[in-house]
Amino acid sequence: MPKRTLNVSIVVYGHQVKDIYTVIHSLFLSARFANVSKLYLTLIDNKGDFLYEELMSIIEEMDFSEKYKLSYVIRSDNPGYGVSNNLAIHESKELYYLILNPDVIFQENSLNEALSYMEKCESCILTSPEIRNEYNAVVSGIKRYPSLLVLFVRFVDIKLLNFLFKRKLDEYTCQDIIDNAKPSKVDIVSGCCMLFKNSSLLQIGGFSDKYFLYFEDFDLSLRASKIGDLYYVPNFKIKHFGGNTGRKGVKHIKCFLSSMIKFFCDYKIKVF
Repeated sequence: MPKRTLNVSIVVYGHQVKDIYTVIHSLFLSARFANVSKLYLTLIDNKGDFLYEELMSIIEEMDFSEKYKLSYVIRSDNPGYGVSNNLAIHESKELYYLILNPDVIFQENSLNEALSYMEKCESCILTSPEIRNEYNAVVSGIKRYPSLLVLFVRFVDIKLLNFLFKRKLDEYTCQDIIDNAKPSKVDIVSGCCMLFKNSSLLQIGGFSDKYFLYFEDFDLSLRASKIGDLYYVPNFKIKHFGGNTGRKGVKHIKCFLSSMIKFFCDYKIKVF
């Protein structure tokens, strides 16, 4: 089996120790199943109040060897999701890099499925998993290039509009690819779980510092697609408990709209 080494970064903001432990435990189990020989996880705290010592006291009792390491960085100034991940990305040296949200749970064989696909597909530099929500329903983590119409309909999330524009929404969220349930090339992948060939991630410089939150994964995906292929790998399975931007409050809404404007200024505007 080819050598498998992995850098991972997780950005936290006001998260509870028990929740992060659950994420890390599932990650380590999946890494062990995949025979990952070295794993370096960097936890970046963008609020400065995470109880790291409490987490470490639990981690040290886990049945994992010394090959899995955990480090902690405080960025209480909160420079944003992408910039914080870049702190770890720019110091990374392993073969693969996993950008991970603090609310993602792995199936035990997930990483093995993703790494196996990347090893046999030379052009693949980034994989995206099948994502299930808290109700165990499959949700799309892959996208085609967004239009203003689709983003608006998804943002307001009104049943009538969802029905009227179902075809547009399904096209945007790649339902044809998801229903096909086979590895497929895609345009854009969700930032909640992005597994890169690290040399490619370093080549494109990680995340853009233009985006504080939202659309940073769109930008990263489009830049990555210029040097290699992005693949949806349905046997790479996770559970994700995030989403629903339109229901997160005024600050998140403002941040979403600001990032959307920046994204369309950087790229082309698609109305419909």
